[in-house]
Amino acid sequence: MITFLQQLLLGAEESPEEKARRESHRQFQALKADGIRALQTCGQHTPTLRAAADALARALEIEPDAETSLALADALLRTGQAPKAYAALGELTNHEADNYSAWVARARVALIMRRPDLAASDAAEAARLQPKQATPHMLAARAAVAEADMLRAVAEATRAAELDPKLPDALLLRAELLRAMGQRTEAEADVDNLMARFDLYEEALLLKAALRQDQADHAAAINFYAMVKDVNAFCERAWVGLAQCQQASGQALQAMATIEEAIGLMPQSASCVKERGRLRMLAGDKAGAMDDVKRLMQLDPAQAKQIVGRFSNKA
Repeated sequence: MITFLQQLLLGAEESPEEKARRESHRQFQALKADGIRALQTCGQHTPTLRAAADALARALEIEPDAETSLALADALLRTGQAPKAYAALGELTNHEADNYSAWVARARVALIMRRPDLAASDAAEAARLQPKQATPHMLAARAAVAEADMLRAVAEATRAAELDPKLPDALLLRAELLRAMGQRTEAEADVDNLMARFDLYEEALLLKAALRQDQADHAAAINFYAMVKDVNAFCERAWVGLAQCQQASGQALQAMATIEEAIGLMPQSASCVKERGRLRMLAGDKAGAMDDVKRLMQLDPAQAKQIVGRFSNKA
């Protein structure tokens, strides 16, 4: 093939095939650049995301490219088209079967699609390509959770923690799984490890509080929920847990004050409104509890329907 420098020095003419290839590649580069630029600057603006996806798809019609395929999958995912994103990644792995990033992306999209079977097989392929990476094992653990295979989930989370000791999510997931399996001592050991290594790690504090609450150690749970609230004042789980523990330890007035403060801060919080309804019902305020059920019906009809049978419209 005659290079541009040869043409310049020797005056050789470019063949029609070479000219067509060069023009085709130029169009590919322009479409790819336009798509990626739009994707990086549009945030969640749907029309721009769709334009980005269109440009990237047109670029891939000209020539295959891993970066373009991953960007297209991102654009499709952000516009709610997970199956199309998965298909785009499938095209990439068909061309590049050893592309680790593509298999990881496929596993993530499969989880979003609620296809844990696909996620598990994609994560296994990613792990085969890069055995020392923790991410595929985390994805495999989440797939196992979705399939209610808790033992496999614990094993995968454990492997992820072994591969990357600096990854807090692996220990956190394992602790959550152990708690769900009733192995609270082991779960708390993981949480204590997390708290020692990651200063005021919010999710670890929440889980520590929940574990103490499970075992009716309300004083300790109150302390941990309060710590979370101090770190993140908009953490609904902390406010609700704090109110529950205060009520359970005989501090009914304080519990109501806590949940009222939470609703003042987060008036659209369905979980806080639901907790206030529970507290009102325990206090004998059936009318107030019913008001909260009606409010909950506006905020989260699914939650409201779960509890509406407890209240009487005659309250």
